[in-house]
Amino acid sequence: MSESFQNAIHTAYSILSSRYSTSNKNIYITVSGPPTFLQGDSAGAAIYASMFASLAGLSPKDLAASGVLDRDGTVAPVLYAREKAKAFHGVVLLPYGSCAQGAKCVQTVSDIEDAVKSQSV
Repeated sequence: MSESFQNAIHTAYSILSSRYSTSNKNIYITVSGPPTFLQGDSAGAAIYASMFASLAGLSPKDLAASGVLDRDGTVAPVLYAREKAKAFHGVVLLPYGSCAQGAKCVQTVSDIEDAVKSQSV
């Protein structure tokens, strides 16, 4: 795991714990797929979506996200947004600054939370 990926995890957790009570909660991050080196802070939005869903007891279906989380809870643009949107067959959350056709545009963690709630089964 690269330092930037680890920072994305820390930022997502910091924002989540500032918005909700996370005391007495254990949140584990598991990444599945082929062995690879995880890098980049653009995973912040996806990590936040997963943590929020877990904390809220929700199970989003067919949802992916990409976006750099700033400490103030805004979602900053990412590179290769169009390619990321095409690579997933489901709802893709992308930052307004780099949103692609067919994706749902998000600007803040509140937008991410709303999307997670609406996609939960």
